[in-house]
Amino acid sequence: MVKRYSSLSLKEIGKIFDMDYTAVSQATRRFEDRIRKDNNVLIRVKDLQKADRENKSEIIEKNF
Repeated sequence: MVKRYSSLSLKEIGKIFDMDYTAVSQATRRFEDRIRKDNNVLIRVKDLQKADRENKSEIIEKNF
């Protein structure tokens, strides 16, 4: 989600999460794959996207 919704590079994201940029790239690919395979994850992502559009922090807090 950070990669998708920020202008940060993989290296910058890796710094935030104390990960190598290659690990961030792999995690991103795994998460995107999980979204495609797991409907519950897809629903949560859509909820977060909707909350972001509507600026509803309570939905974001529910999902984290």
